[in-house]
Amino acid sequence: MNNCNLEMQGMEVPYKYKLGTSARGNFVAILELVNKRVNKLIGDEKEREQWTLAEFQKAMDEFPNILNSLVREIKKAQSNYAEG
Repeated sequence: MNNCNLEMQGMEVPYKYKLGTSARGNFVAILELVNKRVNKLIGDEKEREQWTLAEFQKAMDEFPNILNSLVREIKKAQSNYAEG
């Protein structure tokens, strides 16, 4: 959120930028978006309680890439919103 100049209490991510979240605030919206990406990486068909140690390790190894990708997506949405 810091990399995108967003406040935790703000509402830009769910309302202005239309990134496909049902949350009401930035903090929860970003958590939701991160979780969606992690689930997509591992596979949506399994609950976290069913993940193997290797799957958890894969998620942890990819976490920086997931966050960087999400920052790029939010910055692009910010730019598109600013352009009108």
